[in-house]
Amino acid sequence: MGTVTLDVEGAVTNALKGEIELRADKFGFVNFPLGKVSFPKDKLLDNLRAVMVTVTNEKPSGASGKFLKQAVLSSTMGAGVQMNVDLLDPASQSFMQG
Repeated sequence: MGTVTLDVEGAVTNALKGEIELRADKFGFVNFPLGKVSFPKDKLLDNLRAVMVTVTNEKPSGASGKFLKQAVLSSTMGAGVQMNVDLLDPASQSFMQG
């Protein structure tokens, strides 16, 4: 999260604003915190929308075909729930409609 930096004040400010770092593992999985259970539904959806747009925009130039193949939502220690990928793809007509 940029916490090893000479700009400590900037790193703390960004972290307090909710900045997160997205990184894919060697299998292509991207794990990220969406929010807390105490967050209102609209804030969680805003966070999800922002992450999905960012992930799609940052797609590697060499990636072709369907980029988003599967999505699972879970709490830290909870069971995962399969999500409809078409609703999460910003290129889809049904993006975040559902």
